[in-house]
Amino acid sequence: MSDWSLLFGEVLLNACWIGAALWFAAWAGSRLLDSTPGVRGALCLAALAASAALPALQRLEWPKVHPAYAPLEAPAPLPAVLPAFEPGAAPAPIQSDWRIPASPVAEALVRLWLLGAACGLAYLGFGVLKALRLKARAASPRGEWIGRAERWTSFASPRARLLLSADIDAPVAVGWLRPAVLFPDALADALDDHELERLWLHEAAHLERYDDWQILPEKTCLALLWFHPAAWALARRVAAEREMACDDLAADRAGSRTDYARTLTRLAGLRLSRGVAPVLSIAGESNLSRRIEMLLRDRPGSSRLGRSGLAFAAALCGSAIGAVLTIGPLIGLAQVAPPAPAVPAAPAAPAAPPSPPSVPSPASPRSPLAPPAVPPVP
Repeated sequence: MSDWSLLFGEVLLNACWIGAALWFAAWAGSRLLDSTPGVRGALCLAALAASAALPALQRLEWPKVHPAYAPLEAPAPLPAVLPAFEPGAAPAPIQSDWRIPASPVAEALVRLWLLGAACGLAYLGFGVLKALRLKARAASPRGEWIGRAERWTSFASPRARLLLSADIDAPVAVGWLRPAVLFPDALADALDDHELERLWLHEAAHLERYDDWQILPEKTCLALLWFHPAAWALARRVAAEREMACDDLAADRAGSRTDYARTLTRLAGLRLSRGVAPVLSIAGESNLSRRIEMLLRDRPGSSRLGRSGLAFAAALCGSAIGAVLTIGPLIGLAQVAPPAPAVPAAPAAPAAPPSPPSVPSPASPRSPLAPPAVPPVP
């Protein structure tokens, strides 16, 4: 397994528990506090972004700040009796993470993740190009739409401008550079001016909240975390809270929450939710009942993300990010070394040749007997 595959594998493994922990933190923060859709959406969006960024940030080597000087402490007194040294094996180093042996299966999963992320990013790019092409083909207001455009833009976001399109069946906001709200020309035959105005207020609220710039990093994080159920749950929650926040803004400006809910019901009955742009549009019928229920519920607060809500979201996200970075990666991949090749046994040393038989040495001749010594004469 290559070093890059090992690194990506560890990042993906740690993304699993990080995403689950941040999803739980966002869910708990949304349930414990009676917050507005703007605050709940900001919490879920921050949790989704952190789920994609923190696993990679854990691998960075952060510089350590050392103090300029440290006070000297008195050395601890030595014990009177030193313990006897007991020979033995050295203790194994303590590892803070759970090591999983790397295998070809792990490398195949990394390649599968790269393929899925590439497909997700390509789909996102295709959706952006489709939305931009839709806006480029739209026409300026004409006929009765001119008066509606002048009246609507006077009390909506200055970023919003009205365009007409024959390629859609429902209103859609397309943002980024020169944002606009696109309306199908045939919609005027099915809805009256008040209902059209309520739909305009909803789409203009998307542009006023800069949802067009928020949805790009959201979809990018979802493309990177396509394998994680928590990422999909957070993305669905962000989309639902975004729609409810825009519903609140539109209903408050329209003057009647009941009339606005009735307009949404009629729009769904006309089955005009098909063919909308995949980037930023009115939500489909799947969560329409939830949106109407939240509209008719009498709850205080504003749909805007105020300073207190922003401070709470920032504090909660900062605490979660600091905790994850402090804990560090919990799961790692251990590179399995290939088995060492068997060393062939050394050939046996050849037997020494037999030594030749020893030849007895000839006996040395006996020396003649010396005459006895003559004693000295006195």
